[in-house]
Order: sequence, then structure tokens, then C-alpha cells
Amino acid sequence: MTVSNRRIFLISSLAVLAAPRLALAHKPTLAEKFLPQLVNTRRKDWRAGNLHVVPDEFFSTSC
Repeated sequence: MTVSNRRIFLISSLAVLAAPRLALAHKPTLAEKFLPQLVNTRRKDWRAGNLHVVPDEFFSTSC
């Protein structure tokens, strides 16, 4: 088993060295509606910068 594992490692290493651009991941781009946004909740007990989950309110992509 170690011979095949070494062989697979060497072949994959050579492939990465031969085409390094293919080994790098592309930068993901998100639609603007999925980017962070400022939300005013008008609640004094919630501090800015914290993450709050409200189960009854959610974002729907069907709109």
C-alpha cells in the first residue's frame, strides 16, 4: 500500500508543480443581496458587532 500512496503523492505533486495556477482556488464572488448589511433593530440590549439569530425572521431567496 505504501508504494501506491507514494506514487499517488508524487504524481499529484508533479501535477501541481507543472500547473500551479490550477491548484489555486479562485476568489469567490457573492451576489450583493448576500453581502453583510447594516440592520437597525432599535434594540438597546443588543450590542453592535454581535451575531443574533432570530428564528422567526429569515432571508428567503425566492423573492
